[in-house]
Amino acid sequence: MTGFEAHMDGSIETGEVFTEFDELQSLTVMLQDQGFDPQLLLTGRGGYYQFHIIMEGHIRILHVYLKKITFGGRENRPYEKKVQFSAALDRMGFDLRDMENELTLLLGIYKPDPSAAELLCAWNIEEWGANIGRAFNCYVDVRALAKAYASGIVRYRTSIGQVAYCFRESWLRFYLQSTALTDKGQGLPAEIQGEAHLYDASGVLQEVPKYEHLTPLVFEALKELGQLSVDAMESVIATRLNLSEEARSLPHNQKEGNRTELGYRLAWARNYLKRTGLIDSPKRSMWRLTDEGKRKFSIEPTEVIRLIKSASEENQRDIEVDYLYEIQTDSNNTDVEYEDVESGDYTIENPFDPGKVDIKTRTMSMDLILKRLDREEIDMNTSFQRKANLWDLTKQSRLIESILIRFPLPAFYFDGSDDDNWLVVDGLQRLSALNGFVVRQTFALQNLEFLNQFNGFRFTDLPGNLQRRIEEFEITTYIISPGTPKQLKFIVFKRINTGGLILTSQEIRNALNQGVPADFIKRLAELRSFKKATSFSIKDDRMLDREFTTRFFSFYVLPLDRYRSDLDSFLNMGMEVIYSMSKTDLDEVMDRFDKAMLAAIKIFGEDAFRKRYRIRDKRKPINKALFEVWSVAISRLNDGAIDLLVRNKLKLKEAFIHLLNNSEEFNAAISSGTGDRRKVVRRFTDIHHIIDQTLATYHDQ
Repeated sequence: MTGFEAHMDGSIETGEVFTEFDELQSLTVMLQDQGFDPQLLLTGRGGYYQFHIIMEGHIRILHVYLKKITFGGRENRPYEKKVQFSAALDRMGFDLRDMENELTLLLGIYKPDPSAAELLCAWNIEEWGANIGRAFNCYVDVRALAKAYASGIVRYRTSIGQVAYCFRESWLRFYLQSTALTDKGQGLPAEIQGEAHLYDASGVLQEVPKYEHLTPLVFEALKELGQLSVDAMESVIATRLNLSEEARSLPHNQKEGNRTELGYRLAWARNYLKRTGLIDSPKRSMWRLTDEGKRKFSIEPTEVIRLIKSASEENQRDIEVDYLYEIQTDSNNTDVEYEDVESGDYTIENPFDPGKVDIKTRTMSMDLILKRLDREEIDMNTSFQRKANLWDLTKQSRLIESILIRFPLPAFYFDGSDDDNWLVVDGLQRLSALNGFVVRQTFALQNLEFLNQFNGFRFTDLPGNLQRRIEEFEITTYIISPGTPKQLKFIVFKRINTGGLILTSQEIRNALNQGVPADFIKRLAELRSFKKATSFSIKDDRMLDREFTTRFFSFYVLPLDRYRSDLDSFLNMGMEVIYSMSKTDLDEVMDRFDKAMLAAIKIFGEDAFRKRYRIRDKRKPINKALFEVWSVAISRLNDGAIDLLVRNKLKLKEAFIHLLNNSEEFNAAISSGTGDRRKVVRRFTDIHHIIDQTLATYHDQ
């Protein structure tokens, strides 16, 4: 079989594998050159070596499984190479979860000829998994090796799904430090992943590069092709990158609509190129080089960043980038801006007693569930569950058919805190179908696939043995028992939520806080002042309106220092506070909210809670972060201060526009990663500052 080898210029050609080098000596020299001061402590079977190294002034133990990359490919994969780690490995250093000063690497070294520099390939040690006592194969494609020679580092997905990092010696320190900073090498941080683009075996790029790596491509495309539309640019650059179809069509966010991740990052690349004065937009969605851009031969990402930092304030003041024109809206509400929260997973702020966590797993007959449905002991009508009965009759009928032919059903999840009134966590549509067919008998079977002889049959029309088959059908249920902390219930609701209609966080929050909290948040959302301030445009069918009012309430009643970069957790705490508040206190909050909404109408009119970069801009959608900060900031003012703001509204709006145009930090705080604590503090600080500044200016007149 023909063999292929990589060369240092990034090319590949047929050739014989080179093995006449000492991989241990090569690695030791690399560690020395990179300043790790390696001391070999131990060698073992299967290519195992243990070093003492110095990293950031501390001694660490480095476990390395090391082999040459020498094996040729298979017949159907002639470019593939393989490193085989022996079945006799001692697996020392494999499990380091409790070892702060140790790390383990799986490494292969590639050297195509005696004069070539060595390349390193690293694989995820965790992928070794349960292969105790068996050989473990690590793969790499010679074309990935060639790209690593050319670019310094690449990230490559192998034919069996492994991810390999291939890099030159100059990247060893960064790789080793990055690996040490993560969970024992289970993954690398975004910084190195952004540099190491992910290719597959055929050289197809599998992920979208960061925007700073796209800036040269945007510049080059305009240099060669002249004027390009946004869509044409996306197509041209995807082709030049050899980007996979999956990566080309990857949405920036599932909730955001049709915008792709490539389109999102290209918008930011154009943003920065425009700030440097190299490109401009002669008309909407069209781009070209400026005269200054035409005079430049090429552009590098580092140069773009440097030029931005050195740009004068006067030049930046007039910038209106295409990204700002292309604000994305919520997929369920076109007058609400899509919010990129990225505040991390929900966390439990206060530790709870693990002994209180009680989620029982039970196998029960369908008859027990049907009896609860008949006695209305499963709540099918709570406000967060009003989307029951979404399935059409065909889908409901085929669920019944699945039971009749004994197909297993997914598990059902219930909150059983009240034994007389279970809440459905997951399985609402299936329960609705069973309730309609067996208990209420509201429909007959139709469009069955296998048992079409029963089309048109109601439950009582079925033969007795098939009725019993439904009643005796066994299902798996998970039941949250009384005493389980509400914080944990929120996590269960959020994670175990697999139906066709995924519950929003606000719907879950509402379900877990029935009674006074849910009713009060609803009352806020029903205020006419709120509806008018938001132009009657926030829909209530998925509780989006209540998410807005929950955000106001939580940031109004809770001090900002309680916020821990987790918006869901903070809003849950806010609703919990309602339980401890008197009616008088709640009425006062409602009064402050009502006044804030009325003031927002007087100050901003139909522009309330929206971005505005220029007076003549088209109106933007409502921004959740701006609603949160403006509503809370205004509500905390006394009546006299509110009156001053209304009378001096032009100066306040000018200050707001100036803030948007001159503070990238504030823009980021209301546009991306809005759940991050630093960004929450930033937007509150900045809005309070322009309010105070406006009031002070008025007093000085």
